[in-house]
Amino acid sequence: MAQFNSLRLVGFLGAALVVLVGVVAGAILYWRPDPTPPAPATDDPRLTWPTPYRNVRPEVAYVGDAVCSNCHQQIAEKYAKHPMGRSMALMSHEAGHEKHGRENNNPFEKFDSRFQVFLRDGKTYHREERRDAQGNVAAAVEAEVQYVIGSGTRGKSYLVGHEGRLFQSPISWFSEKQIWDVSPSFSEERHFTRMVNARCLFCHANYADAVADSVNQYREPIFRGLSIGCERCHGPGALHVERHQTGALPAGLDDTIVNPKRLEPVLRESVCQQCHLQGEQRVLRRNRDVFDFRPGLPLYMFWAVCVRHPDFLESYRSVGQVELMQQSRCYQKSGGKLGCISCHDPHERPAPETRVDFYRARCRQCHEIGKNDCSGPKVERDRQQDSCFSCHMGKADSSTIAHTAVTDHRILRKPEANSGATKPMRKLKIGESPVRLFHEGAPGLAPEEAERDLGIGLAELLIGVPSGNSPLLQLAGPRLEAATSRWPDDVEALESLGDALSAVGKSSEALVIYQKVLAIAPNREAALAQTAETLLKRNRSNQAVEYWKRAIEVNPFNANYHMHLARTHVQLMDWPQARTSCRKSLELNPFDLDTRVLLITACLQSGDRQAAREEFDRLIAIHPKQETELRAWFTKQMQR
Repeated sequence: MAQFNSLRLVGFLGAALVVLVGVVAGAILYWRPDPTPPAPATDDPRLTWPTPYRNVRPEVAYVGDAVCSNCHQQIAEKYAKHPMGRSMALMSHEAGHEKHGRENNNPFEKFDSRFQVFLRDGKTYHREERRDAQGNVAAAVEAEVQYVIGSGTRGKSYLVGHEGRLFQSPISWFSEKQIWDVSPSFSEERHFTRMVNARCLFCHANYADAVADSVNQYREPIFRGLSIGCERCHGPGALHVERHQTGALPAGLDDTIVNPKRLEPVLRESVCQQCHLQGEQRVLRRNRDVFDFRPGLPLYMFWAVCVRHPDFLESYRSVGQVELMQQSRCYQKSGGKLGCISCHDPHERPAPETRVDFYRARCRQCHEIGKNDCSGPKVERDRQQDSCFSCHMGKADSSTIAHTAVTDHRILRKPEANSGATKPMRKLKIGESPVRLFHEGAPGLAPEEAERDLGIGLAELLIGVPSGNSPLLQLAGPRLEAATSRWPDDVEALESLGDALSAVGKSSEALVIYQKVLAIAPNREAALAQTAETLLKRNRSNQAVEYWKRAIEVNPFNANYHMHLARTHVQLMDWPQARTSCRKSLELNPFDLDTRVLLITACLQSGDRQAAREEFDRLIAIHPKQETELRAWFTKQMQR
């Protein structure tokens, strides 16, 4: 049974400090720079973008919520109850908030496994197991939960870890139904193996200190602040604290801290869009890091967001809330005045009993209507408590998150005429892209940079197509080739080009590209794994072994790397090493059918028929779907 050890946590700032010396100390403790921080790129908008706000610059330090709350206690207390203020927490602080009874679907059965949440010695554990026909545990993974993701408004997911590597638990809590179930987008192959990278954490954690070129490894302490903090919307606060210490307060605009409501529309919306504009793909701009964005700057200088072309959408539910809002007549007729904070208070969520009145008042800022001016039937208005949003922003089941619903931000005048039913999609024309950049044509965004970003987005689409898609490669390839020719050290563009070529079976060309990536970044985890897999496809197993070993050195807790190393040893007929790698993989993921078949094969080829029989019995005990075929295969192998 595999156990994921607890992450060693280092303490964060405690109670708010009350003296000036304490404020300074709090700022230093919270934001501890790396010993040799990388120099900002010469085109870094934090250095070059024209703005009156001085705290957008990269050298301005963050201070943390505890320091902010010294002067803004009332707002801080309200924000702590807001979903953004509860976007992430230590499990030790959240234990007991969910219910663990059978009426809450705990334990539950899914994918032929039994999932359970339980407490032991004051700690919360998640467990997946499979039992044999006699009811004995045949395979199990048990992990202590360290972190909670999500405020609980719709649900919560959970992170487990091992030596600074983070993984998502397959178990989530769904608040609206008060039940446990499999985490969103999980398949039966996932188990406890889903790696959590910094991009996943960007919209849930205040800051995560990721190790460059790794997939899910972080320096400890992993987080600087847990939930989304004050400075994610207002920018780093060191200059602001310093100004208040000296008492030199400005008469007009305070240029040491960003107030989003004073920003021009594009910059104001960028603050919200950093998390609420998801699109089909989010591409990190060249020379940018995941947490580089600072309020007061345009989001598109840090992230390129690829969205579906409207002609290729089956229904409105295929897109996010920002895109829906911009489709609304309210937004289009407002001249940029309508935005997220026109309706939403980012510091406080209205209480359930005041919610209808709160949002009706927001609507009436633009619509001068009284209760009796609504054209809807009185019976329906009374049933909906005269709620504007209940009629004009109805909810629909989410297509991506089970057991929850999302609000229709199109703000439809006549929702019944636009129910969101599927619509026919036209076919792509030759050379036409199914996605576009949400901010295409934005000022300051060079066309060649935009083409590079769109190329990466198209390549990611291509990777999602099971059998590859040559037309997509024809769209992505030239853009990425132009980008890598212009910027030969652009590892993200190089890697995307390699992935696109590999997806359509051009493994030889892909291998050349991956080697270029590794010449620039020798420990880039994804490129190491892709290189190893590509070498294996080309029957260059001796070389593949070395790359799988390098990938395992970077991330020894990835069960798939060990499985693929075992597969490579099988090709080389190195049976002892194949058995060793299989067992290591099964320690991390004992449910993997392919690894168990490989182990049985290695035992048979080693002449150890007794071990092969024992491993086959273990395989059958976990109820493989192909049991009949596997029994026939094993019988044939034993007769040889």
